[in-house]
Amino acid sequence: MPANELPGKRLSASRNGHIQTAKTPPKNGIIIPMKRIKKIPEPNPNTEKKLLQSGWQRLREPRSLKLAIALALPIGFVLMALAAWWTAWLFPQSVRFLKELQVTITLDFWLVAYIFGTFGYLFLHEMLHAAAVPGGLRSKKTYWGLNGFFGFVYSEEEISKARYIVVALLPLLLLSFAVPLACWLLGWYSDYLWFLWIINAGGACVDVLNVILIACQVPRGGLTRSNGAQTFYRPSN
Repeated sequence: MPANELPGKRLSASRNGHIQTAKTPPKNGIIIPMKRIKKIPEPNPNTEKKLLQSGWQRLREPRSLKLAIALALPIGFVLMALAAWWTAWLFPQSVRFLKELQVTITLDFWLVAYIFGTFGYLFLHEMLHAAAVPGGLRSKKTYWGLNGFFGFVYSEEEISKARYIVVALLPLLLLSFAVPLACWLLGWYSDYLWFLWIINAGGACVDVLNVILIACQVPRGGLTRSNGAQTFYRPSN
């Protein structure tokens, strides 16, 4: 919810305002991409009131994205270390790259490639979140956004606890663990790919924070629902 996103995701969710697909799918079956929003919308007081009156409860979570990111940073370092260990086990040569890595700022092809690759991987990360939300990329209640190196997917769909965890962890598990394994099986490796795998793992820190909050507070089989940066939950029945 992912950089990613408060439990409202935010889904985030990663990483949760308004992004959506076309109202009516085109006859040729092509999916019209979800709409992009600049930021997660502000909570709607009327929606909050209706949810509370309907038996939904407010999730105890960070009150701002900045606070969530600050709390999730240690998680990000742990995730990057795990991804580095996993890729080092698959590709011992990545250890050499890490030892030789020097922080230099040079405007050359590889600097541009790393920047664009990071944006591309970030976009893919968010689209995986969106695809796993109920309704997928056709959902009329799901939206996405990219602000610099911060991406998010926001959905107002009702999402089960188990589904929420899948939505939040899918980009991390696929892009930082499953993809390296697939590359190892195919005999593919480059330092550039290694960089993307590790950055993606670190960017999933808020997603993992959200999973911890949901796992600890939402009852088994419960449902979650976002209202801006607020997350609500209730039992399934």
